[in-house]
Amino acid sequence: TTQHCMQRENFNLRPLRSDDIPQLHDLQAKLFPVKYPPIFYSRLFMEDYFCVVATCASLMNPMVNEIVGVASARITRNKDKWCLCFGRCFCDAVVVQGYIMTIGVEESYRKQGLGTTLLRLICSNNCGSI
Repeated sequence: TTQHCMQRENFNLRPLRSDDIPQLHDLQAKLFPVKYPPIFYSRLFMEDYFCVVATCASLMNPMVNEIVGVASARITRNKDKWCLCFGRCFCDAVVVQGYIMTIGVEESYRKQGLGTTLLRLICSNNCGSI
C-alpha cells in the first residue's frame, strides 16, 4: 500500500463492523507475529470489548476504504473483598481494569500520529464507560 492519506484529516476512525473482519485479519497478519483464532474476532463484538479501526480511501478504488490501523481493548470488572482506596477499605468494591489487546498501524501510514490517536480514542472510550 502506498501512503496516500498524508494528513490526519484523510483518515476515518470508527468502530469495527462485522464486514471488516477479512480486512482486519489481513492487516493483523501483517502487523503482529500472532495468528489470531476466529474466536478472537468474534469476541471483539461482545460486551466489555471495544475495537476501533482507521480507514483510508483505497488507491485502487477511492470509493472503498481500506483498514490501515486498529486498536482493540477489553474491560474487566471484578469484585475485590479487600480493595484499599486512599487508605480506606471498601468491602466488595468493583475493581475495573482495562487491557489493550492490539494496537497497530500499517507501516506506510506510521509517523503521522495515527497510532497515538487510536490509543487515545480507545482509552477515552473505555475510561468513559467505567
